[in-house]
Amino acid sequence: MATPGMQVKAIVKNFTAENLINPTDHLDETSWRQQPVNCPAEKITNYAFYAQGFSAVGNAGWVQYKIDGTEYFLHIAWDVPYIGMNSFSSSIIPAGAPFQTSMTGPHRQDDNTFIVTLNHKIS
Repeated sequence: MATPGMQVKAIVKNFTAENLINPTDHLDETSWRQQPVNCPAEKITNYAFYAQGFSAVGNAGWVQYKIDGTEYFLHIAWDVPYIGMNSFSSSIIPAGAPFQTSMTGPHRQDDNTFIVTLNHKIS
């Protein structure tokens, strides 16, 4: 049975001139409520994806976006176990990219919505 605590929703704020395209993903014992969508340049994509875990299993997985026109990727990962601490992360692959990412949220214990922001690095 699905429980609200096992839901994971991502909002992507893409403040670059490059689209985030061709998302690839992996889910562990989880299903998509909304599969990952492309995230246009200079836009906020509310619910770029929405995964639903199940009680007694949890919700874990990752989504990786190609940063269009570059050799770089935005990697987003989460682990919301049935018991234990939740974890969320975002990174740019490979290292040394002219981009930076940050993540905030979730802000409430009963809502696993997090926000991933992508910017150009300031030199």
